Amino acid sequence: MLETNKLILNKWFPVCREAGNCDTVQLRVEKADGSYEVYLHTKVLGTIAAALADGDCYQECLPEEFAEAVTTFLRRRYTNGIVTSSEIYSMIEVVLSDTGYDQAALALHEHHINRQIKRRRVEVIRCPGMPQEESDILEGDELFFEGTVQPWSKSVIVRDLERENHLAHSFSRAVGGAVEEKVLRLGIRRIRSSLVWELVLNELLMIRQAELALAEPPGGKKEQKVDGKAERISPSTEYVAVAAEA
Repeated sequence: MLETNKLILNKWFPVCREAGNCDTVQLRVEKADGSYEVYLHTKVLGTIAAALADGDCYQECLPEEFAEAVTTFLRRRYTNGIVTSSEIYSMIEVVLSDTGYDQAALALHEHHINRQIKRRRVEVIRCPGMPQEESDILEGDELFFEGTVQPWSKSVIVRDLERENHLAHSFSRAVGGAVEEKVLRLGIRRIRSSLVWELVLNELLMIRQAELALAEPPGGKKEQKVDGKAERISPSTEYVAVAAEA
């Protein structure tokens, strides 16, 4: 499979050769929520590797070969520098299918669809102040809460971390993605915004503890240095408290 990417590119490039050599184009990805982020080749590589593993056809050389083909084609096809996340997924599916890895393409498609369905099923209850258990109303098999019901959106977490806590967009999306993964795994239909924010705090805590562990010199602890605008660390509990409301 050493020539896989060349075979793919030779098949697809005739439709966009007139665009010229655009291998140096820096792509930006338009997400489903309308936000943008920098295109990362490593994310495409990881997605392909996971699809091949789920399809029981993983080989060591394949992910890099396929990812290189996808990235090169996207840069030459989308000369304006903008590509949507759905277009990237579709491109990966086509590469896998056209090279005979139909099971991997099917696994990726099913994963993408199932994730969209799970997102649409989750609703967030935004309640003023602390949760009031006495305001819960049990009606049949459904549990309803007083407050505003909103569809689940990872972008809300990202926006709050960026605007209220001045965290970088890439870091905020990483935290939001980790929290979303936990929420979807819970398999629940409704979740309080206060619980979502507790998950955010927990994720920040784990990241901070990992940073401190890496920065700790051999044989002793290193003094903690924290930017007060972004977070506060309690020396007694090492708990990260982000100065914002959910």
